[in-house]
Amino acid sequence: EVLKGLGVTYSLDGHTLRIQNGHLKDRTVSLEAGARLRTSSMVLGPLLARYHEAKIPNPGGCRLGARPIDRHVSALRQMGATIDYNSKDGYFYAKADTLTGATIAFPKNTHTGTETLILAAVLARGTTVLKNAAEEVEVDELISLLTSMGARIARSKSREITITGVASLHGATHTIMPDRNEEVTFAIAAAITR
Repeated sequence: EVLKGLGVTYSLDGHTLRIQNGHLKDRTVSLEAGARLRTSSMVLGPLLARYHEAKIPNPGGCRLGARPIDRHVSALRQMGATIDYNSKDGYFYAKADTLTGATIAFPKNTHTGTETLILAAVLARGTTVLKNAAEEVEVDELISLLTSMGARIARSKSREITITGVASLHGATHTIMPDRNEEVTFAIAAAITR
């Protein structure tokens, strides 16, 4: 839904989703989509890397306590972006002539922040090193997809990811892993019902 609002076309046939990027018509994520989806903030990095500007709302969605995106914003600033928040309309306004690789040490581990920075760094100029990076399997799933699209990403050591920017990515076919939260739910259900 977020991508559709930006002008990306897609088709869903059973359990197969085909996504085709063309030339985005807009670089703005709608308030409606952003308010419902915590992950709507993840388009900030790719929009800056490819189109040099982005306008995203303060994300909503998951209410597991405070979930700010200040670490995402701070890291993208280290890569050369200018990002300002307008409290009157609830939007982050971001611009970057070029994103440049940087060594980024997250002060606190961030799953979504790690993914956002990977998505920004794959098309940035130079090498980006993410320290205190998230280790969830979904991060490795994203790395696997992007690598199959031509990205150069490696886990250099524990909680460290090194990304060497490339000029462009290409299409790929990828099968998404099962949802681990759903697997745990089924396991607990089986245990309590014997």
